[in-house]
Amino acid sequence: MDFAMYRVLHDVHLVCLSVCEQDISKFSRRIGTKLDGQVGCVTRMDRFDFGEDPDPDPARQWDTKRKLFSLAEISVNMETSGSSECCCGMEDAERVTEQASEVVVFDDGSLTLPVIVVGNGPSAIFLSLLLSGWRPQIVSEPSHSNPLLDCKLKELAGQGLFEQDLEYLSQGLEGRTSNPVSLLLDALLRPDADCGSEQPSLLDWHCDSSRAIPHLVLGRGPPGGSWNDMEGSMRTLSLGSWMELPVLSFKDWMLENRRNFRNDRATAADVAAYYRHYVHAMCLDCRFITGTHVTSVKRITPPAHDHSVASWEVNGHHVGTDQQVNKSFRVRAATVVLATGSTDMAVKLGVPGEELSYVGHTAQHLEAILKETPKGLSATFPPVLVIGGGFSAADAVLALRHAGLPVIHAFRSPPGVSGHGLAQLPSSLYPEYHKVLQMMHLGNESYYGFTSLPSHRVLCFLPNNKVLLAGPSNSPLIAQTVLAVAVRIGSAPDLSFLPEGGQALARYPNDRINPRSNPVALEPLTHETEAEPGLFAIGPLAGDKFVRFSLGGVLAVAVCIASRQETESIKT
Repeated sequence: MDFAMYRVLHDVHLVCLSVCEQDISKFSRRIGTKLDGQVGCVTRMDRFDFGEDPDPDPARQWDTKRKLFSLAEISVNMETSGSSECCCGMEDAERVTEQASEVVVFDDGSLTLPVIVVGNGPSAIFLSLLLSGWRPQIVSEPSHSNPLLDCKLKELAGQGLFEQDLEYLSQGLEGRTSNPVSLLLDALLRPDADCGSEQPSLLDWHCDSSRAIPHLVLGRGPPGGSWNDMEGSMRTLSLGSWMELPVLSFKDWMLENRRNFRNDRATAADVAAYYRHYVHAMCLDCRFITGTHVTSVKRITPPAHDHSVASWEVNGHHVGTDQQVNKSFRVRAATVVLATGSTDMAVKLGVPGEELSYVGHTAQHLEAILKETPKGLSATFPPVLVIGGGFSAADAVLALRHAGLPVIHAFRSPPGVSGHGLAQLPSSLYPEYHKVLQMMHLGNESYYGFTSLPSHRVLCFLPNNKVLLAGPSNSPLIAQTVLAVAVRIGSAPDLSFLPEGGQALARYPNDRINPRSNPVALEPLTHETEAEPGLFAIGPLAGDKFVRFSLGGVLAVAVCIASRQETESIKT
């Protein structure tokens, strides 16, 4: 081990490095796959203890912070001490040094890595799994109802998916996304899912730690992203099984934790807990850094054919668990993947008074209303005004009605016309949304404590909790006193860390990025942005708002990065 490597190990307080045999059979049963071999294990100090900055110079302010990032990379494929189960095997401790040698610590206190992922939702979690060496392999006897795909799979039976021509495999596939690799992976993971079938996956999974690519996943909160911020009792739109990530069955996890599906749908709280558990169970903890707020992602070198060159610089700050430690950091990377989702910022009405304290746009604001309302007295309170005609507005109505609060629901669409697809959902699977839809049409007559205001819009919010609303033409204005207002008209991604808010990356650069109407313009088979080589986007930013379809985009990114890494290693 050279002196530089020794210094990194010393700086991060690497206490113990050992190779130990784990109870592989127990873990195999839990994740549903067969594993053999030994597992690397590392013991390390408190993950968020940075100490004091020895140098007040802003250029070197990240010196102590780099210890965390160095530690995370040295801990490739390893679990925290005390864990008895790990998925990624390492033949011996030499592998740790080899992986850690790819981490270069600059004199100015910054760090360079092959890949940085901004955002830590389900797409980022799956990408971390693939970059950690997990690989899908087509089963030995594949069978698919699509005759064209079935023929192709039989030709490639038993072969790794990373080594295949994804464009060839995805040709002829159709579905509820425009991303070809998303359609392909969904067809392999959940054959004929849209027909109600629950056929087994056509992919086997195995871990090859020698193919792991050092990376870090930066997120503001716990792994799982915005799922941790949703109202916990809210049910998923997708079937519960469609929320799972490969290798670890969501249904099995639900059963082990004595949780139940309702109409095959899970709660947001269960989904968030599953994603947090997934990161730990798959030994990805050391890849994830929580409490990080990225403030800028900028290119520092022109695009080059050498994909190992650190072309990007990521700046931000880290907030400790006590919410007081605030350390700035700078990381350089050859590749940056945007996985921030689309719920960072609530869309606002843009009317006077929207900044008043009784007007809210988030789930946290709604939860505060529910907590502050005494039980048994809620019906005596002024009504809560809900604005919007989509799913998030319907969720707010359901939560308020469950608490017994009177509700006024204002939305732009005329009577009898549903907003944002509420009427398109099958009533047998989504009875609560059909109930809200019925209330929107008949609320003034049939539902006590609920008033429906179709074809209405807010003119302004006034002091003393008064709202001025305008209805259809020739109807009088309404001045309504309310307990609070819940504005639910959609959300947008926060890309303020990119130049001009990332607008240059959009399909239509003159408009802001919108996952539904104006997603990031991407190369369809790699998800690399058309405007910036080396910058990728996955999940809602790529137009895939559902977890089920976002996984294919992740596969496209991982295959591209792995291919470039192998090409550069051959050159050297």
